[in-house]
Amino acid sequence: MRVVFAIQAPTLLNRLSLSKHWTLEVADLGDSALAERARLTVPRYESGEVHAVFVATPDHLLRARERWPQSKHVWCAHNGRADIVAEIGLGLPILTFSRRTAALQQAAQPRVKVAAIRPCYTPNPIWSWERDKFWYMLSRPETRRNELPAANRYVLERSGVRCVAYGENQPGGFLTDPSELMRSCSGYLSSLQYSSGFGLAQHECFAAGVPLVCSRWGDSVEEISPDYLSLHDDLDAQAAALTRLAKDEAFAKAMSELGLGYIAERRTQSVMDLEVEQALATL
Repeated sequence: MRVVFAIQAPTLLNRLSLSKHWTLEVADLGDSALAERARLTVPRYESGEVHAVFVATPDHLLRARERWPQSKHVWCAHNGRADIVAEIGLGLPILTFSRRTAALQQAAQPRVKVAAIRPCYTPNPIWSWERDKFWYMLSRPETRRNELPAANRYVLERSGVRCVAYGENQPGGFLTDPSELMRSCSGYLSSLQYSSGFGLAQHECFAAGVPLVCSRWGDSVEEISPDYLSLHDDLDAQAAALTRLAKDEAFAKAMSELGLGYIAERRTQSVMDLEVEQALATL
């Protein structure tokens, strides 16, 4: 089955394109940052019949309806906020990238078809511990309602550790390839809120063995071991975990192993393939 995604979250699209259950291509339908496109490896749509078009903004939807009026249009909800689907997209089937997000969107629109596909990853433990060196990424926070920067600032102020923000218009700049940061650091900070979606950067870190200081957002509540002590909803507990990871190499390595185990068990190609198959049947 041939599908087209409006350009959005490039590393997500790269992962989704690995499934054997569809032929996935991308199209520029606006509302995408130039820097983000540098990470895309998915083929561009050129011509021909398309079964479904996946959009994430009002501009995406308007252009998809003009360009592919006979195709199925599906709204991609990247988090669980009820207002993430614009009025113009109400009533469309919804694709999410975590079960938590799917449940929140289904509660907001009970009559709409909703499905979830979680991207797959392969454990690739490249990380090694470095004292007092944290980082995080932000994706265009000035154009989005986002509570993450304020929560991260609170945790950093309480802990006093060294941390750099990366991303478009951030102090560290946009990261085309974050692997060098992953190879040597204390960990990754991400004080996500309850309604947050899949967590692309977070999963890249898990797969590389990078320890996370994070809330138990999305599906992590059910799927990640409670022994992962640096995942905690309380911001003061996150600050304490940040301080410990910055100084305690053994603790950091223990968290790293738990994250790698989660990726190996829960974020496999076979799990994603099954969810792609189910989503296509549902939507």
